[in-house]
Amino acid sequence: MRQFLKKIAAACVGVATAAALLAPVADARPVVNQGDRVRLDMGLAYGICTVGYVDHARNQIAIARHCVKFPFQQVLDGSGRRIGTVVSFPGWLVSADGPNDFAYATLSGATAGANRFSGNAKVHPNAVRPGERVCSYGATTRREFCGHVTGVRGNMVATSIAGPRHGDSGGPIWIPGRGFVAVTSGGVWKDKKYWMTGSYPELYFGPELLSPVSMDLDQPTTSSNSIPGWYARQLR
Repeated sequence: MRQFLKKIAAACVGVATAAALLAPVADARPVVNQGDRVRLDMGLAYGICTVGYVDHARNQIAIARHCVKFPFQQVLDGSGRRIGTVVSFPGWLVSADGPNDFAYATLSGATAGANRFSGNAKVHPNAVRPGERVCSYGATTRREFCGHVTGVRGNMVATSIAGPRHGDSGGPIWIPGRGFVAVTSGGVWKDKKYWMTGSYPELYFGPELLSPVSMDLDQPTTSSNSIPGWYARQLR
């Protein structure tokens, strides 16, 4: 009887072991979330950026264009694991204080995570109201900063938030309760303050591309009503 019980126990162990071996392996791929630090492989060095938006429909992430040095650049996570490839950016239509400072990378070997700060909703700059409360996050500062919208030029949003630190570029800028507005681009100096700017990740053509943003950021404008006045200011 005792030998019989031992055989049954051994058989049970064998079945349990086989079941464990046949069980599906959990997805070990890295998850890429909004606000995560990413590295752009440049061969002998790396560029540092922050994930601004996770586009689940396209399986892509939006970052700042000025973090990218060349097409099809490899994107790594903070641990050095390859998570994707840069697939689109506006090329020369960019300045660190103007529109179009964005790029997209398609994820591969990684899972699209959450837009944990802004949520999935997007707010186009045409719908942004000057004076609205706006917040930002960067992977270097690792904290939220909030201020208000001071102006909109094309797809560029200017804010009263203190300028970002190295590695915060690309991070999300959002309006609480409404959604994502822009990826952190850089800033401009005015009255001894560095005003943070961001780019909505959609290609823009307009007069703002001809010159850096002028210093009248305390006079909010939008792309729909600023073009004649913008030209007038450049001709002064």
